Formats: sequence, C-alpha cells, structure tokens
Amino acid sequence: MKPLSKGDFFVSANVEMHKAEDCGDAPVPQFVQRLSVRVKVDKVQELSDIVWENFKKFWGALVALIFGAILFVVRKKIKKTTGYEETPEE
Repeated sequence: MKPLSKGDFFVSANVEMHKAEDCGDAPVPQFVQRLSVRVKVDKVQELSDIVWENFKKFWGALVALIFGAILFVVRKKIKKTTGYEETPEE
C-alpha cells in the first residue's frame, strides 16, 4: 500500500489468522471493528519518488528524440534501399 497523505486514519479490516507459520492451513477469519493507522510520510522518499517519475518521462522523451534524429539522418538511405520515390503533386 502506498499512502496518499499523512495523518491519522481509522479503518476496518478483515484479518485472516493462521495457526501454521507458512499459512498452509485454513484461515480463521477475524473481523476488526476499528483499527487505527498513523501514516508518516518520509519527505526524502516522497521527493525521490517525484524525481524518479519525472526522470522516467524525460528519459522516454529523450530516447524518442534520439531515434527520431537517427531516422531523420538515414531517411535518404532508406529511400534508396526501398526504391521509393515521391512523385510531385500537381
């Protein structure tokens, strides 16, 4: 789970308890009426997540730009290889 904001929250949960450590047995459902959760957001982690997401967007745009430039440079060779000649429109 990833927190959307910091603060105190009250939630309900369905908890399944197992007697075996590897959870190989049948679960025994337990309903928890009220569970208190305190969310503390790490500002450094939050900042690094924002930087990483924007870096991925930038990297994707940079790769597309590089491939576009390569295609632009070799377009004449591609035309010669395929034999495609554009006819002038009148």
